[in-house]
Amino acid sequence: MTDTDKAPKMRTIILTDRPPVRIIEGNWPIIAEGGMYDYRGAVHSPDKTWDIEISVRQHRHDGRAIVCGVYIHQDYIRGYDIELQRAGVLVDPGSNISDAIMGVGWQLIDRIQDQEMFPHVRRVVDECISNLPAEDLG
Repeated sequence: MTDTDKAPKMRTIILTDRPPVRIIEGNWPIIAEGGMYDYRGAVHSPDKTWDIEISVRQHRHDGRAIVCGVYIHQDYIRGYDIELQRAGVLVDPGSNISDAIMGVGWQLIDRIQDQEMFPHVRRVVDECISNLPAEDLG
């Protein structure tokens, strides 16, 4: 079997207030992302870890974008999730992707139980926006 015979890699993405979407990964490259992690309690509790990520994928041809975020809080000693929150939106071509990133950040903040995480979500939002392709002003 050659590489051209392989089926394209598919990914299912959870969105907010609508059914998930399934994409062909090669058609939707990541154009920006931000993340913050606390593994093995370096920042907070020594037996808990957390992970906040926001990413932006944009369709290669039509300009639609998908902004999705996740917050995972785990007890790594016991090996289970304490809290898992997801948010995501499908953005029409020409829409403001920065606004969509901020919206996903606010959706995560609205869902996360631990208020100490809110500033971390805001930092991830800022990082993701700063990693978007630069706007050419000429």
